[in-house]
Amino acid sequence: MFLKKNLYFITTYKKKNKFFDIVTTKNELQEDVQNYYKKKFPNLLKNKSSINERFLLASDELGYNCIKSKKELKKILGFDNKLKIFFAKILSFYFRFRHA
Repeated sequence: MFLKKNLYFITTYKKKNKFFDIVTTKNELQEDVQNYYKKKFPNLLKNKSSINERFLLASDELGYNCIKSKKELKKILGFDNKLKIFFAKILSFYFRFRHA
């Protein structure tokens, strides 16, 4: 869905003129997830949703809106702090010559 490819969800199959729901395991969690998506995105499981709707759903599920820029990552990880970088270099020289 994230790659904007056409896909179809197979949720039922027909056998001897009867329709059966496909559930790979008899798991309450799987049924709950399927019911959640049936309520929230009714067109998704009926294969009537557009490619853009599926892309937006996939990007939300993958956390696409939480991607940080390089500057934000440097700030979060502490790579923009000059004092930390200075002491890290001093410690690396110390350990290199002490334990060499």
